[in-house]
Amino acid sequence: MQLVQRADVTGADADALWTLYSRAFGRRRRNRPGAPAPMPRELFDLALHDLRITKFLVVDLLEGRSVAAFATLGPAVGLRELLPVGPGNPASNGSCCSNGSDCSNSTACSNGSSDGELPDPRRLVDRWPEQLRQGRVWHLGLMAVDPGYCGTSAAAHLVTGVLATAAASGGVITVDLDAVHEVEMHLPTMLYEVARTFSRRIRLHPLPGSSCWAYEFPAPVPA
Repeated sequence: MQLVQRADVTGADADALWTLYSRAFGRRRRNRPGAPAPMPRELFDLALHDLRITKFLVVDLLEGRSVAAFATLGPAVGLRELLPVGPGNPASNGSCCSNGSDCSNSTACSNGSSDGELPDPRRLVDRWPEQLRQGRVWHLGLMAVDPGYCGTSAAAHLVTGVLATAAASGGVITVDLDAVHEVEMHLPTMLYEVARTFSRRIRLHPLPGSSCWAYEFPAPVPA
């Protein structure tokens, strides 16, 4: 297995990820009758084309480089506009919510994840203002493992790559566990256990009023 990071996914690659997502979502629907509705293809493609969002792909080198799993990790878009304007926080950081849309409920301005919900922006502002100013708060919007790769190392490769982003500089990753949880993956436990391999000081925070949780990584200690 090899982890690949992409800024943009188009054409046949986008079609392949959509097929994988559809297969994984169909399995989730069978396991969880109350699962949310799938993301429409047009929003899915918007997420794949958005250069602010990193796409993590787990590629199976033994099977013709087929994609076994993928995830999208984007900035907490629209949150910085809620902070007081000042030297460390210009009025606009170029995110789509600077166009006057409602950043407190910005599905269209998010990383495309209508498959779940974004955390309440104001709760993040109250708890992590400095991390937001520095662009160190991310949201895990999409995560899917092909059903044929459940029980393999694909999920672990994917989670490790995603969490390394926050662990490298210290920061926060928010996750809607209801949206991305797969029965076979035991995702909440996997995320926490992998996070602890980066830092024993990792902290897990429930975000009231939603099904979102935040994984907070402390800033690395200089050697």
